[in-house]
Amino acid sequence: MKKIYQFIVIFLLLIETNFFSLIKLPTFISALTSYHTKQLTLIVCLFSFVLWFLFEKMSRHTVSRYYNTPIVIFLFSTIVISIMSMLIYNQSILSVLRVSYFYYIILLFYFLSYFCWKDKKNYHFLINSIILFGTIYSILLIVQYLFFKSGLDAFLIFNDENLVVLSKSINPRIARPADFIAFSSVLLFSKIVTGNAFSINKSKLWILLLIELIYILLVSQTRMYIIALLISFSISVLFIKRRNQGMSIVVYIILVPVIFLMANDSLSKFFSSFMTGDRVSSTLIRSQEILFYSRQIFSNGIIGRGFIDISSPDYVLLNHGPFGTYNTSDIGIIGFLSIYGLCGGLFLVFTIRKIIRTLKNNKENALQLKSIELITLCPYFLLVSLTLFYTDIQRIIYLPIILTIFEFAHKESIEKARDS
Repeated sequence: MKKIYQFIVIFLLLIETNFFSLIKLPTFISALTSYHTKQLTLIVCLFSFVLWFLFEKMSRHTVSRYYNTPIVIFLFSTIVISIMSMLIYNQSILSVLRVSYFYYIILLFYFLSYFCWKDKKNYHFLINSIILFGTIYSILLIVQYLFFKSGLDAFLIFNDENLVVLSKSINPRIARPADFIAFSSVLLFSKIVTGNAFSINKSKLWILLLIELIYILLVSQTRMYIIALLISFSISVLFIKRRNQGMSIVVYIILVPVIFLMANDSLSKFFSSFMTGDRVSSTLIRSQEILFYSRQIFSNGIIGRGFIDISSPDYVLLNHGPFGTYNTSDIGIIGFLSIYGLCGGLFLVFTIRKIIRTLKNNKENALQLKSIELITLCPYFLLVSLTLFYTDIQRIIYLPIILTIFEFAHKESIEKARDS
C-alpha cells in the first residue's frame, strides 16, 4: 500500500509540473491536463478516494478527521450550487460539470490524510517530494530563462495551453510554474527554520531554497508570490528570535538580500520593470474585476452567481464582464465568493476556525517547532489568497495538501497531549 501511495503522489506531482516540461504528451492526454484543465488530476484523485475507502474499511480502523467538517461543507455546497445553477440558468448537468468538476479534487484529502497519519514517513515523503520537484523544475526553468535572455530557442516543451507565459515587457517571464515552486519554497523554508538551520543537511536545504527563490524573483516575476514569501519568512523569523540561530537567520534572510539589492543598480531597474507596461494594466484590470465580481456574491441568495457554462454566449457578460476579459481566478478570495456566495463564506469560517484551534493546540502542547512551521505557512496562504485562491482550477490541487498539513499538525498536538 505504501508503494501505491508513493506512486500516486509522484504521478500527481508530475502532472502538476507538466512532467517538468520535458515530455511532449500525446494529444489525448494533453487534452486532459494543462494549466486550465484538471481532468486527469481529477481521475487520479477519484481513484485515490476509492482506494482510501477500501483500505480504511479493510483495516477496520476509522481515522477521525478534524478538518472533515469544512470539506463536507465545501462538497455539499458544490452539489447544491450545481443543482441551483442548472435551474437558474437552464443548463444541463454536463454544462455545470464542465465548469465545476475540478472542485471534487478536494477528495484527495481523505487519501493523503489517511496514509500520512497511518505512517508519518508518508507525510515526510509528501513534503520532501514537493520540495524536490520544485527544485528540479526551478533549475530547468532558470536555464530556460537564460536561453531566452541569450536569444536562444526553448529546449523545454511549451504550448499555448502549457505552463509558460512570456511577457511583452522588457523581461521574459515563465510565470505559471510559480504556483508550484512558490508552494514548494514555503514548505522548504518551514522545514529549514524548524531545525538547526546551519547544520550540514540544513545548509543543503538553504541552497535548494536559494535556487527556488531565484526562479520566483528573476524568472516568474510574480509579485504576489514575492510579497507573500517575504512577509511569511519575516514573520517566522520573529517567532524564532528566541532561539540561538534566530538573529543569524534574520541577517541571512533579510539584511544580506536588502543590502545586495540596494547596491545593485541593474537589479533595481529589473524589479522596477514589474510595474511597467503589461504589469500596470493587469493591476488596473484587477481593481475593476473586484468591483464587478463582488456584486455577484449575493446575486442568487446564499450561493452567489453559481456555475455558469463559459461556452454559453448568453452569459459571456456575466462570466467575463463588460469587456469580456474578466476572470474570477484573477481576484482570489473575492472570485471564489462570487461563485459560492455565503456557502463559500461558511466554508472559510469553519476552515479558519479550525486552523486557529490547531495553532492554539500546538502552542499549548509545547510543539514549538510545529508551531513555527504553521506560522510560516499561515500568512503565506492568507496573502496568496487575496489574488490567487486555492479553489481556482490552477491551484485546487494544493488545497487538499494544505488541509493534510494542518490535519497532521492537529493530530500531532493531540498525540502530544495524550502522552504528556
